Amino acid sequence: MAERPLVPTCGAGYHSTMYRTWLRNILRKTPYISTIMKNRVLRGLTREQQSVMDGIHAGSIVIDVGANVGEFSELFSMRGASVVALEPNPVAYAVLTQKAIPRVLALRYGAGTEKAVKKLFHHELAERDELGYSQSASLLENKPNVSSNNFSYIRTMDLASFVMEFPSKIYLMKMDIEGYEVEVIPHLVATGALDNIEYCFVETHEDKFSELQPATEAMIAAVEASNTSCKMFFDWH
Repeated sequence: MAERPLVPTCGAGYHSTMYRTWLRNILRKTPYISTIMKNRVLRGLTREQQSVMDGIHAGSIVIDVGANVGEFSELFSMRGASVVALEPNPVAYAVLTQKAIPRVLALRYGAGTEKAVKKLFHHELAERDELGYSQSASLLENKPNVSSNNFSYIRTMDLASFVMEFPSKIYLMKMDIEGYEVEVIPHLVATGALDNIEYCFVETHEDKFSELQPATEAMIAAVEASNTSCKMFFDWH
């Protein structure tokens, strides 16, 4: 049986040669694990979260779901990880790719439950500062601070399928997708994809989006009932 690439193609339209080239460039370089701590990025981590971060090393696989301009992707890379950064916002993705962060493969996809083309709704003030407000863009049209009239068409991937195609276990998945976690996490549970992830940092949004409260509670209950081997943190930033 032919050896599968580290990063699966998942039918996303990327050629396998892209992945082979990416892997080859990583393997040619001696992993650089920085001791520099980005205090602004790490501020507020619990002791247990910090322990997970300290466990990242050369060879660790990390998926940054909702990477924006790559602030966390860069931090993971500095610790030696090979990172797949998913970012659907066209403005943020442009900045992310321009950074050319070592060991980071940026893919312009949104995390979803299926392969599809969907509307990404931008912040109501995005026209004033597209990059500054790019972190607030959401697939949920009813999110309080987005405009239903200002959106981009983006491609979503079936995140569960993507995760399950990795030939080795993913050390960490960080997820910040502005409310859509209530759709994606239950899908990862139902498919068993979480068992291919050791740790998962998830930012929930019910505190600023009260309509998400029931769905958020149901999401957490689904994880707790699943007996998944993945250690979930729902208090990520």
